[in-house]
Amino acid sequence: MYDININFLKRRKGNVIDKTTVIRKRSTPIEEKIPIIAGGVVLVLLPLAALGALFFVKGQITQAEKQNQDLDAEITQLQAQNAQIAQLDTQIQQAKAEVEALASVFNLLKPMSAVLADISANVPPGVQINSFAQSQLSPTEVQLTINGVAKDYNNVNDFLLSLQASPFLNPDVTKIESATAQDLKIERITDLVTLQEKFGEDEVANLPPEYTNPGNFPAGNNPEEVEIKYPQVVEYEIVTMLNNKPASELIEELTRKGAVGLVTRIEALKEQGVIQQ
Repeated sequence: MYDININFLKRRKGNVIDKTTVIRKRSTPIEEKIPIIAGGVVLVLLPLAALGALFFVKGQITQAEKQNQDLDAEITQLQAQNAQIAQLDTQIQQAKAEVEALASVFNLLKPMSAVLADISANVPPGVQINSFAQSQLSPTEVQLTINGVAKDYNNVNDFLLSLQASPFLNPDVTKIESATAQDLKIERITDLVTLQEKFGEDEVANLPPEYTNPGNFPAGNNPEEVEIKYPQVVEYEIVTMLNNKPASELIEELTRKGAVGLVTRIEALKEQGVIQQ
């Protein structure tokens, strides 16, 4: 048998033609590169922008926290000032209240000299005041007790009405505590001088017979004894109280009764606004 050996390689080698293939890349226009460049720029700038925004936000937060702390400090300071102002306001209000209280008490004061002058000026005929007592029931309550004699009960009632009409007294509590008719009293006077001192020279000369013993004075006007008989009288006791009418409303009456010092002080307090006009 015959073997056939065929060498393909050699034959192929001789037939191989060396060929170099050159591939040329097509140039990309700049217009087409713009989106790519822009995208790259965005990819680069976006993290930077985010980082910048982060730093900015952190800075804003830090600034806001500092402003918050400053505001808290100011609020604390203002609260302390408000507390001081409130304390001062409380002290001022307390001082005003004390001044007003003192002024109100002072405004209720009435000089006893003016009260007595008013009572004395309004004593009706036939009434005599023997004693006058004053009792301080409270800082603003003063009770007055008047004792004396009157010719009769009508005179006592007239005196009561006169007291109730006084601008200084409280008519609601002014009342007759007691009124009692007393028997005749006899007083023996042994010399004319005493008689004249007691009644006055003119009155002694005009004394009616029923008030003296019968007969005339001995020569030399030095009687051994003169008997004076008084008519029956009514002993009374009247109680009253000063009213609560402010002294500032009694300026004219106080002026008429001579209480100039009190009137001057009240006018000064009015000018200062402590006492209302």
